Amino acid sequence: MDENFLQRKHMHEAQPTVICIHGAGGGGWEFALWQPIWADAGYCVVAHDLAPAADGLAETRF
Repeated sequence: MDENFLQRKHMHEAQPTVICIHGAGGGGWEFALWQPIWADAGYCVVAHDLAPAADGLAETRF
């Protein structure tokens, strides 16, 4: 038996992942209600807080 077989088999059986990306002015906290639902369904859930770009594109000016 190929000794890497079990590693390859494990990679294909890895837990699926849900990546949550928030909109402008939001944060990963927006998905707090959904994270346990997806986790209970067998998903790995990632919801990061994204920082605005250094060039100021996220700023609002009137």
